[in-house]
Amino acid sequence: MTTDRIAHVAWLAAAALALAACQQFPIGTSGQAAAPQVSEDTLRDRANEQLAAGIKQYDAGEYDAAVKSLTDSLDHGMLTKADQSRARKYLAFSHCVSGREQQCRGEFRKAFEINPDFALTPAEDGHPIWGPIYRDVRTQLISEREAAVRKPLIPLAKAEQMLSDGVVKYDAGDFASAYTLLEARSRKASRRRTTR
Repeated sequence: MTTDRIAHVAWLAAAALALAACQQFPIGTSGQAAAPQVSEDTLRDRANEQLAAGIKQYDAGEYDAAVKSLTDSLDHGMLTKADQSRARKYLAFSHCVSGREQQCRGEFRKAFEINPDFALTPAEDGHPIWGPIYRDVRTQLISEREAAVRKPLIPLAKAEQMLSDGVVKYDAGDFASAYTLLEARSRKASRRRTTR
């Protein structure tokens, strides 16, 4: 073979390899079917279906199945904030009635993190199993929020501080403490007016 012929064969082999590299192979050549494409709407619908199924399972007393369905509904990442809080609430209920207090506590905390205005109905709040845990988590979070509130750089007068503390307690839902502080502030202000 001449060198020209060898060069020509080498060039043809290189061209064939280049063309082979560009060839598209059918998807799933390893014997597996191609994964279907899932739209956001499909995921959202699936998440809502799993949320509804989880609540139904909870209502039927199937707590472990409810935990699985509710967790799956959250895993899609497609629920609204209100529905996420709702799923967390039913997860907390399921954990509480199953004797898993730490998980119950954690789910209530997550519900508050998703929605700071999260609240149980009065009937749910009064439940003997999860009611005390819910109130404890709420009180703990309120305390954490109060601690995070910066104190004013200029010290407030005692009456002003009582007013400020009363408003914070009121906003946190601790109405009895708020009433006590605001009433004491009013008495202090009334005494100041009468001495002038």
